[in-house]
Amino acid sequence: MTFASIGKTTPWPKQGGSLLELAEQAGLEPASGCRIEVCGACRTAVLSGGVAYEVPPTAEHAPDEALLCCARPTTDLVLDL
Repeated sequence: MTFASIGKTTPWPKQGGSLLELAEQAGLEPASGCRIEVCGACRTAVLSGGVAYEVPPTAEHAPDEALLCCARPTTDLVLDL
């Protein structure tokens, strides 16, 4: 899991969580609003890799974007964050 803006690679924690929580733990302050997959404020470009959602989010996003509040990486992931 890499945050391109700061060039920091962080392992995905075994206990899971969200990409938003991991970004915040890495010292980033990504935009976020509701944290329940409906507003889309945390939409971030995926530069490489893939994500999955436990529950399909209702917020609109492109196939090359992830909603940080509810996405989980499925592969090595590089975010434009």
